[in-house]
Amino acid sequence: MDHAAVVTPPRTYARTLACQLCQLRKVKCDRKFPCATCVRGGVAASCVPSTPAPVRQRRRPAQDLRRRLARCEEMLLHAATAQTPEAPLQNDQLGSSESRALPRFDLRPAHVVVKDENSTRLMDGHLWASLFEELRDMRDIVETQASELDGDGRDADGDANLLLSDVDPSVDVQDLQPDPAHVFRLWQLFLDRVNPLTKIIHVPSVQPILLDAANDICAVPLHYQALLFTIYLMAIVSISADESVQMFGMPKEEALRRYTLGAKTSLIKFNFLKNENMTILQALLFYLMSLSGRCDRYASWLLSGIIVRIAHKMGYHRDGEGLGLPPFETEMRRRIWWQIIVRDLLQGVIGGITSQSLLPAGSDTKEPQNLNDADLFPNSTEAPRPREGPTEMGFCVILYRAHKLMCALHSDVNLLKEVEAAVLGQTLDGKNTAGEIQWTLAKFRDLATSIDAELHALESKCIDPKTGNVHVAAQGLRSMLLSSLIPSLTPIQDQPEWGVEILTPEDNVFKMLIAGHEHTCAAYELLSGLKFEWWMGCHFHPDTLAALIGQLRQRPTGSLSDKGWQVIERTFELIRPDLKNITTKQERIHAQFLLKAWEAREQALVQAGHVVHRPPFKSPEESVTTDTPTTVQQQGISTPLTDLESFFEGYDSSETLTWSSWGDFSAGGHE
Repeated sequence: MDHAAVVTPPRTYARTLACQLCQLRKVKCDRKFPCATCVRGGVAASCVPSTPAPVRQRRRPAQDLRRRLARCEEMLLHAATAQTPEAPLQNDQLGSSESRALPRFDLRPAHVVVKDENSTRLMDGHLWASLFEELRDMRDIVETQASELDGDGRDADGDANLLLSDVDPSVDVQDLQPDPAHVFRLWQLFLDRVNPLTKIIHVPSVQPILLDAANDICAVPLHYQALLFTIYLMAIVSISADESVQMFGMPKEEALRRYTLGAKTSLIKFNFLKNENMTILQALLFYLMSLSGRCDRYASWLLSGIIVRIAHKMGYHRDGEGLGLPPFETEMRRRIWWQIIVRDLLQGVIGGITSQSLLPAGSDTKEPQNLNDADLFPNSTEAPRPREGPTEMGFCVILYRAHKLMCALHSDVNLLKEVEAAVLGQTLDGKNTAGEIQWTLAKFRDLATSIDAELHALESKCIDPKTGNVHVAAQGLRSMLLSSLIPSLTPIQDQPEWGVEILTPEDNVFKMLIAGHEHTCAAYELLSGLKFEWWMGCHFHPDTLAALIGQLRQRPTGSLSDKGWQVIERTFELIRPDLKNITTKQERIHAQFLLKAWEAREQALVQAGHVVHRPPFKSPEESVTTDTPTTVQQQGISTPLTDLESFFEGYDSSETLTWSSWGDFSAGGHE
């Protein structure tokens, strides 16, 4: 009996997909409903399976890859032998270099900006620029094949969480959105206090987006959500605690927490480490600025390095003109790149890491031009002409030129070592001759004076204090940068305190620390009157404050000590009033240093028979155990500090802040 052939249809398997929340967070899901992750997170009710991605048209990855790899090999061979792949030279055609003339080929541009849907990157070098199209197509093939093997069809890595802590997937940014009235008030604060000193956004382009998001922030894409939340965040950073309550009816810390969470949520959902664009760079820069004083400074420095690397990957270190980019994009890239390099240097200085930077070598991005936002048009095909008079860019123009000149000054490493030794009354050769020391300092002083003159000439072209607060701040910027530098270039033997209070190089550095904090306080007072004090707060250096306090303990009396305590009081009152609230480890360390220094001073003054006027740093609960009359200003730290000894386990400023920890000041040993 004939039996008909039985054809068994191919078996299909229903694949269980990860739940929507795990898929959103990019974490492993056990594919049970509710899954273990959602149960632990308390969101079991929201645990539902995700929907499969649309089926893509299958391609022949192996065949396509082989074809494209062969093409790449052909192009690499062509680049190596300088021959056309269509007509390679035969062996009998090869002769000496004198007898054969190699054909000439036009190289593709060495730098090509490649833009995807959500990302921008630079293909650097002639070879990579010529291969990028092939490599991009190969990547598409591989990603298509991978998506067909993974039914979720999503990128599985959540690497953004390595830098910004993970956020609760149930967080809805709409719950974090400010009221519409508050949106416009935050925007105005940003325009008045933050934008003039940063200038990394184009206000006419961003304002329509803000209007669209005023009632529903989800109405704009994720990268714009991140930018708007960082704008709200910086607006809060720029105001005082009292202003936050008066304007928005909430404590400043609560507003910071709210908009920080909104910014982090938007950045992570956008997966900013893989999807880079100009808006994300702007958001990351504002986010970095907002961390000053609220985050470990080394963590901020690491984030700054990530921003540098993202910008490097996108080619921001190359000027847009050379890349053939439109005028608007070229100018905005300049503004962003120069803000990045200034911030990277600042974060390194604050973190105590100044020897090296991640800035790429060979950067040719020009300084931003002296333009108003109204001079820039996104669709313009002609580059705008810079203005000769004052513009919105005044502060940034002076800042970036000063940064460029100071970097050039510091590029002579040998001269810097000679100057550092000369300030300490020494020479690198160990001879310590007065003539050589004076010559070195005079040379450096002349260079600093030339910088001051160039900045003054730039001010005369671009700055007019009558046009607004930002120009008043710009005019004061030169003094902020150089006023403490030039006076310090006086030989130690020529200091008025020489032989009395300045006997060693360490004594001279103590005086320099005092002078540096005096100029910082003066700059803060200037900017505070202009409502720009937040900018100075970003430049606070906690290590120099700790060094000054530690030296005050070793020098309890004298004119320099008196001046040092005056500047300490101004620093605590003006720049860091939060140091009185000992809630963080850094604040507790400063408080511990300060109390030990004051105890030494108080004891010395009492023994000398002086009336002690105690500064507002000790708590009211602590009494004075001396027979000498004292005047206690009962304000300042409200929490008793007597229990800090057990916390610090004998942490002593005189032991930890020894000069050996700051490097060897002897000749030739200061690296």
